Amino acid sequence: MLDLNHPLTDPIFAAGGMEDVLLVNAQWMTLLPSDMRLLVLGDCLVVLDKLRLLNQEHFQASYFLFEAIDEMQAALESIAHLKGGAILVDKTDGEGNCAICETPIFKFGPIPNTDRVIVVCDKCIAPFMSALKKLESPKGFGTCFI
Repeated sequence: MLDLNHPLTDPIFAAGGMEDVLLVNAQWMTLLPSDMRLLVLGDCLVVLDKLRLLNQEHFQASYFLFEAIDEMQAALESIAHLKGGAILVDKTDGEGNCAICETPIFKFGPIPNTDRVIVVCDKCIAPFMSALKKLESPKGFGTCFI
């Protein structure tokens, strides 16, 4: 159980919020045209820098966390540059197949008590998800517990 009075509680919740922002952005990036992917990537790079600072200030500059954040950045950059930046199709409606790998787009929702619908290419986001699992792990920020 998470101790809400522990000195790392606030940084863990902050990390969780940033992980969620990155996840939603990565999901959208798998569906957007290349020019929009680059804009979203710019937003993600700002959040990744905040995670690095959080690690530096509250998690004893964990080498594991720095590596996982770098892996996440590489995954996001890879998604942004798929097909050499020549994707012209917007698949955010969740219809049909991915413009990159041609696998069916996953669409779920709306999520109960919200109007949020999850739309993503599961195949294209896989490298990002691997990095996210490391960040969420007990060895990472520990956000898997919240």
